[in-house]
Amino acid sequence: MLNKNLPAVNQALLGVVLNGGKSSRMGRDKSTLVTPDGRLFLDLAMNRFNGVCRKHVLSIGSSGTTFKSDGAALTVRDTHEARGPLGGISSCINYASSHGFAACFFTPIDMPFVAREHLLHLREKWLRSPHRIVCAFNPTRNSIEPLFSIVPASFRRTIEERIQSSRLSVEGWIKDQHPLCVSMDANALKNINNPTDYTRLLAASE
Repeated sequence: MLNKNLPAVNQALLGVVLNGGKSSRMGRDKSTLVTPDGRLFLDLAMNRFNGVCRKHVLSIGSSGTTFKSDGAALTVRDTHEARGPLGGISSCINYASSHGFAACFFTPIDMPFVAREHLLHLREKWLRSPHRIVCAFNPTRNSIEPLFSIVPASFRRTIEERIQSSRLSVEGWIKDQHPLCVSMDANALKNINNPTDYTRLLAASE
């Protein structure tokens, strides 16, 4: 049942936390990392969707483990074998399309500095161009952040075609779709990719 207290756009967006990678550089599942103030990365990433989307889910790999989270209502498992992040995105788009969502709002699990205000800013831009992919842009790196994006369900077929052709770069696929790029604070877009990044995160709070 839709929550009538939320704006209609919230009902149209499915929030997705991407956690389908093997975390080989980190050496442990990133969803189990803890922020300096004691919150799981998983809970932090899930809870910032509150008030932004009608529903939010956790995207995991085809053989991934389902984790418990304060904010996780559902896990969407990747139905593609060894197709990387694009496979996870495709599986979530398929889920969204079959459940009446207009688009998926993707964020990675390893960006702990992203806040709800950043999500709202990207959503506002998507509202003005609801038929386009809207993607965060990192001005410091002069590049898009392909896993921090809103992808309309209408792109379902083009993603499948890309996967079938084994061209699996998410960034390459999004660029080919002529996305609307939204510049964001580069500090908010920092990833925690490895133990050194994580140690720096914890040390910065001391």
